Amino acid sequence: MKKTYTILGIIIGIIIIVLIFLFINHNKTNKNVNVLSQAEAENAVLEFGKVLQRVPLTADKDIIVDTIQKEYSPYITKDLLNTWTNDTSLAPGREVSSPWPDHIEITETRKVGDEYQINGHLIYMTSNEVEHGGNAGVRDVSAIINIYQDKPLISNFLMAEMN
Repeated sequence: MKKTYTILGIIIGIIIIVLIFLFINHNKTNKNVNVLSQAEAENAVLEFGKVLQRVPLTADKDIIVDTIQKEYSPYITKDLLNTWTNDTSLAPGREVSSPWPDHIEITETRKVGDEYQINGHLIYMTSNEVEHGGNAGVRDVSAIINIYQDKPLISNFLMAEMN
C-alpha cells in the first residue's frame, strides 16, 4: 500500500513538473506573437519596393490585376489588395518602360501604437543610371505596416508626385 502511494506521488510530481515546463515554454513562445519589430516593418517595405517594377500599369486591366495579386499579395493586406485591384489607377507600379521604380530608400521609421509608419523615397532608374550611377527621379512614399495573420503587411501606401 505504501509502495502504491509512493509511485502515485512520483507520477503526480512528474505530471506537475511537465505542466509547469509546458506553461513556461508556452508563455515564452507566445509572448511576442503579435509584436512587430522595426526590422520586420522596414524589411516589408524594402521588399515591396523591389517588386513595384514588375506591375505594368499600362497593360490591359486583367494583366494589371493578375500581376498586382501575384506580386503584391505577400506584402500588403487583403483590403489594400482589393482597393488596388478594384481601381488599378490607385496602385503603384511601372507607369512607363523607362524610368521604372527600382527600390525604396527608408528615411524615417516611427512606431505608432502597434504599427509602424515608414517614410522614404521610391527611386526610379533607367539603364543609364544603372550603368553610370544616380537616379532618374524620386517620389516620396509613406507606408503603414502592422501584423496581419502573423506577418508584417502594408495596410496603407501613399506616393507623392515625382521630384
